[in-house]
Order: sequence, then structure tokens, then C-alpha cells
Amino acid sequence: MRHIHEEAVVQAPVEHVFKLACDIDRQAEWNPYMEVRNLSGPIDTPGTTFDSTLRLLGQEIKSKGHVVDAKPMRLLHIKGSDDKGGAMGLRVRAGRR
Repeated sequence: MRHIHEEAVVQAPVEHVFKLACDIDRQAEWNPYMEVRNLSGPIDTPGTTFDSTLRLLGQEIKSKGHVVDAKPMRLLHIKGSDDKGGAMGLRVRAGRR
């Protein structure tokens, strides 16, 4: 199984970071590898579903995702499955260190 893990510490107000993570129209500013479309609701609402395409390392992977958990200004947790039988996950955690 392939696994990609990426982590970043951002020196910015939590409100700014979380707002940017939840703004799909600005996603390319912080995640240029993934295109999200066909959202059933807001990305910061549990139960929202969407389609996505990940372009990375010369591959294109299409997936269906859903928001598992969201806590305003603290957490955005997404899971999904791709068209090749794999799984994906994304957690955006905002907080002070």
C-alpha cells in the first residue's frame, strides 16, 4: 500500500488557516495537486460528499470523498476511496502550539 503523509505548521491566525482550508475556490493556493468538484454541501459540514481528482507523480487518481468530522476553527476530517480501490484521507487541524 502506498502512503503519502504531509504536514505543515503555519504561522498565521487559526481563523485564517481554517477559513482558507474550507474555501474550495482557493484550494489550489495550498493544495495544487487536487481538484474538488460536485460538492453536496459546505466542505466544513459532516456528511458532505464530493468528487476529486489528484494529480501527483505523473498519475491521475479520481476519488469520491465525504466529510467525516468538522469542528469550527479546529478540525476538518475527510475520507474517500479512489477509482483503483485505494483509500484517501485528509485532516486539517488548526490550533495553537
